[in-house]
Amino acid sequence: MGAHGEPGDASAGRADRPPARRTARLSAILRRRVLPYEWAALAALALLALAMERLPVRYNLPQLWKTGLGVFGRPLVQASAAFFAAYLLWTYFRSPRSGRLAHFRARLAASAYARAEFWTDTARAFAAVWIVLTAHFLVKISIRLLNPRVFDPWLWRYDRILGLGHDPVLVLLSWLSWPPLLHAVDLVYTVLYGLIFMAYLAVLAVASPSRTLRVAAVTGFCLLWIAGGLLYVAFPSWGP
Repeated sequence: MGAHGEPGDASAGRADRPPARRTARLSAILRRRVLPYEWAALAALALLALAMERLPVRYNLPQLWKTGLGVFGRPLVQASAAFFAAYLLWTYFRSPRSGRLAHFRARLAASAYARAEFWTDTARAFAAVWIVLTAHFLVKISIRLLNPRVFDPWLWRYDRILGLGHDPVLVLLSWLSWPPLLHAVDLVYTVLYGLIFMAYLAVLAVASPSRTLRVAAVTGFCLLWIAGGLLYVAFPSWGP
C-alpha cells in the first residue's frame, strides 16, 4: 500500500527497504552452505553436460579439466599471490618507522586476511571460476558441432549499419595494414589481455575488505562468462 493507503508496486517497497534490512538479507545469503558463485558454477556444469550430450564425439574430459586448471587456475593463484605480496609491502612501508613491525602486525591482524573465512571463500571462488571458465571454453570449441548455422552475413550487415555504410572491420584493417603493428595488436590480445584478465579477477576476489562485495563481484564475473557461452552457441560466427 502507498503512503495514503493506495496500492503501491513491489519495486517501490524494495526501494524503501532500510539499508540495514538489505544488508541482513545479503548476510543471510552468505551464511548459506552454497555461495552464489558456486550456484553459478553448478549451472555451468549442468549446461556443459547438456552440451556434451549433443556432441557426436567424446572428449577426454579429465585431461581438458586438467588443462583448464593450468590455463586458468595457476595464473589466477599467481596473480592473487602477487597482489597479496604487494599489499603486505604497502602496509609494511606505510607503517610508522617507530614500532613499524608491531604496527604492521596489528594492521594485518585487524584485516580480513587474518580470518580463515577469507581464505576458504577465496579458494571456493577460485574453484568456481576455474569450473565456469573451463566449461565456457569447452562449449566454445564445440560450437560448430552444437549449432552448425553461421550468422556472419547477418552480423556483417549490422556492422555496416552501425558503421553508417562502412565496414568497421575493413576500415580497421586498412589502418592496421603495417605487419609489425598487426603483430603488436596480436601480442596485446594474447599476452597483455590475459595478464589484465587474471589481475582484474584477482583484485575482484581478494582486494575488497567486504565479503559481500567479493562474493557479488565473483558471482557477476561467473554469470557474465556463462551468458557469453550461451550467446556463442545461439549465434555462431567465424568472426573477423
